[in-house]
Amino acid sequence: MFQGIADQITEAQREILRQETLQNYYETLEKFRKEQIRKQKKTNTAFSKFSFPHLSSTDLDQIPGLKSLFYVVFENQDNEEDKKRRSFIQMYLLLKSFPESIRVFSDEMKRINPEVKSKRETRSLRILARNIKDSTMDKYYYQEVSTLLHFVEKAGEVKARSSVLDMLLKLGEELQQRLYGAVKNLKQEENWGSWEMFFSRKVRYDKIQPGSIDRAFEVMPAAESLMSCFSILAVPFFSNRDILILNKIADGFVEGLIDDMMQDWLVESKTKKMLSRINQALGTINLMVRTLTAMKEQNKNEITLMQVERKKRIEKTEEYVKKKLAEKV
Repeated sequence: MFQGIADQITEAQREILRQETLQNYYETLEKFRKEQIRKQKKTNTAFSKFSFPHLSSTDLDQIPGLKSLFYVVFENQDNEEDKKRRSFIQMYLLLKSFPESIRVFSDEMKRINPEVKSKRETRSLRILARNIKDSTMDKYYYQEVSTLLHFVEKAGEVKARSSVLDMLLKLGEELQQRLYGAVKNLKQEENWGSWEMFFSRKVRYDKIQPGSIDRAFEVMPAAESLMSCFSILAVPFFSNRDILILNKIADGFVEGLIDDMMQDWLVESKTKKMLSRINQALGTINLMVRTLTAMKEQNKNEITLMQVERKKRIEKTEEYVKKKLAEKV
């Protein structure tokens, strides 16, 4: 009597909430992607105004790694005080980071696009679910039936939460992997900021191949975008304060790392400031992933318990309604 109705309402509610999450996620990803494209154009315009006699765009394209870039632009240690040269390096690196940052948003949009239905379809599904509930209550106007309908609707919400938690944990684990890898590589960088290699000329300073600091930095634009993706989906599961902390870390993450890279170079502190920033991000993500893992387990247990309770409630409600209908005969 109520099994089919319960199935319809549970599945409808699960899909409605899932679609609302996906639609909001997709729209916000598009907003972030456009913002990055806007920043890219603005940065490119500003960078085009820089000019150094010993550097051309062709020269820049030939520079293999970060050490080479710093040596080539500064030319000698005395030029480290030249703010124009510093700004040139910082803006160049920021400009090079945008394609990867934009790619993450684009790829995430492409990934979920096949699953995202139109808002019109979602509204139709909501109306259908409401009509099923209304018609059921019109036919069986008992408090027990109303309670059952509310319960199976809640079951749909719990199932919808499970799919969002899966998405969040996948993003969180990818972020952890990138950030841990960056920390490992930065710890291996022993002579960042040292001019010894330049002065010894054991190798051509403009031909120094990418090293551990390059491997660390190349994954950071994607990490910044992934933190933004993570933040969008994390809103229902964390306090406003937690989300604000994460957003503060993510906002300008790469630009901050470039500043740290410059400072580490100038004071020859190896990669101290860069490591501090990445470890801060990693600590926040680790804490949130642990929290989400516990939520996932709790949600899993809740689904199991609700399935058992659901069967009992359907049977009990059917018995009650049959008894009441029989009394009317």
